[in-house]
Amino acid sequence: MAEILKENIDFRRFWLGDGASQFAAQATTFGMPLVALELLDASTFEIGIVNSFATSAFLLVGLPAGVLVDRARQQRTVMVWADVCRFALLAVLGIGALLEALTLAQVYVTALLVGTATVLFDVAHQSYVPRIVPQESLVQGNARIAATQSVAQVAAPTAGGLMLSLTGAKALPVVLAACFVLSTVFLLRIRVREKSSGSVPPRARMWQEMSDGLKYVLKTPVLRAIALSTGWFNLFALVIQSVIAVRLVRDLGLTAGYVGVYFALGACGSVAGALSAQLWAARLGEERVIWMASAFTAPFAFLIAVPNSPSTFVLAGLGYFTMAAGATVFNVAQLSLRQRICPPDLRGRMNASIRFLVWGTMPFGGLLGGAIGSAWSARTALVLGAVGLSTACLPLLLSLARQPVAHGKHRAIHTAAGDERAESDCA
Repeated sequence: MAEILKENIDFRRFWLGDGASQFAAQATTFGMPLVALELLDASTFEIGIVNSFATSAFLLVGLPAGVLVDRARQQRTVMVWADVCRFALLAVLGIGALLEALTLAQVYVTALLVGTATVLFDVAHQSYVPRIVPQESLVQGNARIAATQSVAQVAAPTAGGLMLSLTGAKALPVVLAACFVLSTVFLLRIRVREKSSGSVPPRARMWQEMSDGLKYVLKTPVLRAIALSTGWFNLFALVIQSVIAVRLVRDLGLTAGYVGVYFALGACGSVAGALSAQLWAARLGEERVIWMASAFTAPFAFLIAVPNSPSTFVLAGLGYFTMAAGATVFNVAQLSLRQRICPPDLRGRMNASIRFLVWGTMPFGGLLGGAIGSAWSARTALVLGAVGLSTACLPLLLSLARQPVAHGKHRAIHTAAGDERAESDCA
């Protein structure tokens, strides 16, 4: 992986810009519920709504985003504008907080619009990587990016929790806005010129293009299994995420700093998973590691619901660490497989369709977690979330585990290059 950074200066600039953007995005996910909790004394259900709005964009604009990315002459430009928009939104939110004029409605709107910009950035990001990284280095490149994102997941909650402890929630949005500016600077320094594939007719209807991408994913067995499993996993991951701050702060009496430590431990697991993903894929095979990573690590989520006092907090961190490690190994393997089997001119629509299916469940998870936490308890929501995460591997087991690994990869590639390609192109 070091050779990618040493020999490919454009990848290095992209890597740094993406790292800054991911840091800010992760800190926003961590910070927005706590801003609502500390500055506006939001209820458990209202915090669930904040999480739901933050992820609703993947459901609302996920598919059009793929068409826009495929149509864009420069996918880097899409990422730059996404960063600029997030900077402006968080700056306005920060000004409102500093002037003590913040409202819950503003938090909702900001969460939704920041999420929309994040959708565009992420779809363009996944489609852009194969343009600056050779196919034979995709696993290494994706592993490097995943490791950096995991470091951002460690640093963002830790830094956010420390800042909340020292200065309160008012200063957090302003700092996050500055991070998006830093990301923009690095992305603008990329010098590689993108070439438009020209495969999408200029007058093609957006709905038809979106439909083609979605059909490709649903009719390709390996992509369909990945989408079903990941969508189910994300649904229940948001059930846990929507109530974890309530459980730790209100139920157990911990400070916001402990919430940051919790997310940091999970992000450390992501780093471990990213650094070992290439090794696991080489030893077990790309398809086998996809279902094994999910099946053997997700049940550790039950440990998140165990703590009933500050002294047992470490169990929640251990559960999140292990679960996140497996999820990252899964993500690196499945993303590299998707990028390899999808034609370049359809990567945007493929990635958008996958994101629509797997992230579109997250708003419902946020609402479900908030509703269960309000009706029963935050701990009940955590247990339900762990049950859901533990069963997320079933579509993968039914589709991938029963296929001979030695031939599974070729079967997926033939499907993508043959019948499915006539319908549309997806990654």
